Amino acid sequence: YKLHTLYDIINRWAPSNENDTWNYCKLVAIQMDLPIKYIATLDLDLPHDIERFYQLFCAMVYVENGQHLFVSKDTFYDILLNDIPSTFK
Repeated sequence: YKLHTLYDIINRWAPSNENDTWNYCKLVAIQMDLPIKYIATLDLDLPHDIERFYQLFCAMVYVENGQHLFVSKDTFYDILLNDIPSTFK
């Protein structure tokens, strides 16, 4: 899908015809401590930057559910590295 920026990823998950995509991006960026000015420009290098991928995962869970999901980084990394879809490899 060539999803590189936070906006690309969020727009795929929460398209603007169903959501306030830009606001969703801002909420996720805040949770990730990512400056809002980078929402549409910064290449997140997912899944190669596993730390950022973990931050994105946790931030989206928070925005979707209103609470943090406590999944350890080790568990997340294990799932990611062993069960990653071939389209990401």
